[in-house]
Amino acid sequence: EKNPDGIGAHLRYRFSCRSDVLKVIQLVNHNAAINEHHGLSQQDITDILNLYPDAFNAA
Repeated sequence: EKNPDGIGAHLRYRFSCRSDVLKVIQLVNHNAAINEHHGLSQQDITDILNLYPDAFNAA
């Protein structure tokens, strides 16, 4: 969907499950390591994953 922030023409994406979010987190941290940047901290990862229900508890 279009991002309503008015900055550029980028899109906003939604994740439907926790496992997809985890894949993106792993990719972000992988790319950060390759480029010698700091990746997401364990606390960041926990905070992000807490926004998504466990696969076994999803309604």
